[in-house]
Amino acid sequence: MDLVSIVVPTFNRETRIIFTLQTLINQSYRNIEVIIVDDGSTDRSEKIISAYIDENKLQQRVYYYKKKNGGAPSARNYGYQRAKGKYLVFFDSDDLMLENRIAIQLRAIQEEKADCSACGFYYNSLEGFSYSPPNIVLQNILASYVAKILKGSTQSWMYSKVLIETINGYDESLVCYQDSDLTFRVLLQDPKIALIQKSLSIFIDHNGDERIMNSLKGKQSLDSICKYYGKIIAYSANILDFKLSILTVSYFVKSVAHGFYSNRDLIGLKRVFITYTNQIDQFSWSEKMILKLRFLIVSATELLKFVVKRLI
Repeated sequence: MDLVSIVVPTFNRETRIIFTLQTLINQSYRNIEVIIVDDGSTDRSEKIISAYIDENKLQQRVYYYKKKNGGAPSARNYGYQRAKGKYLVFFDSDDLMLENRIAIQLRAIQEEKADCSACGFYYNSLEGFSYSPPNIVLQNILASYVAKILKGSTQSWMYSKVLIETINGYDESLVCYQDSDLTFRVLLQDPKIALIQKSLSIFIDHNGDERIMNSLKGKQSLDSICKYYGKIIAYSANILDFKLSILTVSYFVKSVAHGFYSNRDLIGLKRVFITYTNQIDQFSWSEKMILKLRFLIVSATELLKFVVKRLI
């Protein structure tokens, strides 16, 4: 039986972490290890987690590490580098995992000889809205991913550890979009993906101060959004994929608009344009002019939609 490592970063989650941990321990597939990486919590997380491990005699299945605060990507990298499993699942410390998730995803990977697997998830409860990846994404995987038809969230994926090692794990410079960035770089490896059209986790949506990274506003977040989409634009420029390039710009501007225009930070659009311009140097002069014009049209359209929506 292949060992599956579940990496759980946490920060000040003393009231939530045990609920998450119980759903991991109760997985029907038993050959798992849970690696909890405490990213410098200042509450009673360490005491609560340690007591839970001792009381339930989980020393051979649950491993607790505490490190200096460095953010979610840093904690996840710290965790996977200590993982012994052939496969990795990254999971948030307030979400819940349905008992058959690991078994279903691992079986799909093995039967399809895949490198990774994506499943769906519920929002907040089993009665709430749910997402599942449609099979059509395999026809144009990157376009489907940029358009958010296929999601890159931690509630969905199981990866071979080799695949994560190949891309050197998470980009620790990002303060947001780090999960999306990881999955994008995984997809660039052209892996075989086993898609499961079932929701197998519950994503708990909240905006508490105890989140490791909880803000989509401010200069650092804007830099991260520019950097993430800049990677996709650079890739589309490399392979001369105009459609992917424009699709990326559209979602680039949507992300910046929703994160920053509500705070009247219109400088964000200028920075996006500069980032975009710097990434299309490989095109001819005429192609660059066409792309810049399309960028401005797409940007203006998305911004207008956003303003109209705010006024209604």
